[in-house]
Amino acid sequence: MGGARKRKAPLIEDCAVVPLPQDGDCFYKCIARAYASAGLSASDEANEIMLNDKENEVKRLRRCVSRRVDDGVFAQFAVAHQAGLDDYAFMRRLPDAAALRAKLCVSGAESGATRCVWANEFEISTLCDVLELTALIVDESAAENSRFLVVPGREDKRRLQRRCFVVLLRTARSHYNLGAFDDRSLFEGLHQVRNGVEIKQ
Repeated sequence: MGGARKRKAPLIEDCAVVPLPQDGDCFYKCIARAYASAGLSASDEANEIMLNDKENEVKRLRRCVSRRVDDGVFAQFAVAHQAGLDDYAFMRRLPDAAALRAKLCVSGAESGATRCVWANEFEISTLCDVLELTALIVDESAAENSRFLVVPGREDKRRLQRRCFVVLLRTARSHYNLGAFDDRSLFEGLHQVRNGVEIKQ
């Protein structure tokens, strides 16, 4: 991640922005890059096997998430669509959980950003659970009192202390970039995150 001068994250002290393509796969690419910064494969850590030698990390991570879709998850997505939430418009053509699983596997880089499912709460929390990962999300466009989100939540403090962490920078266009400190983006345990991620006031 070295080389060219890095853009700084506007809300976090000493945090560099690792820009990623706006292709619909940005969340998955953030996770893959974070693990790669520590010399690891996120999909290997998730025990998601490679089905063929042409599969990349994003495809494997998408499949990892899609395998957790059951009829209950499908019903939740259907309710969100019926409520008129724009992020779930893709549900109008999906009749069942199997179709949703297939749709979640579609890569934006391969099929186009409008033909894939962008990561929302289910996808982010599911992958974080599988990896025992906590995402510290900084939403640049949110109101000041709701800019910072922890996924999954802070209920189990002991679990939080031993989990791995990533910093995700969410832009106004629902796009994720990765946060880095000293070229590192994956932190083992909360004590490794720079000063607990000091937020600029």
